[in-house]
Amino acid sequence: MAIAPFCVSKLYSRGCHFIALEDVDTQIPLQIQFKQNNNSATVKAFLDIALAAKDEIQQSMAI
Repeated sequence: MAIAPFCVSKLYSRGCHFIALEDVDTQIPLQIQFKQNNNSATVKAFLDIALAAKDEIQQSMAI
């Protein structure tokens, strides 16, 4: 048994059942995790975009 964000229900696993919780006003902290020594241009670009949009992302998740 686990409490998970709605998006996890999209990862169907045979035999799993998902029940929506109602009237829940809880914030789930999110993190971006990456290896600091990763020199990938793709990782750097993603981090730059995500960190630049941090405030907008937080606002959209609060709705």
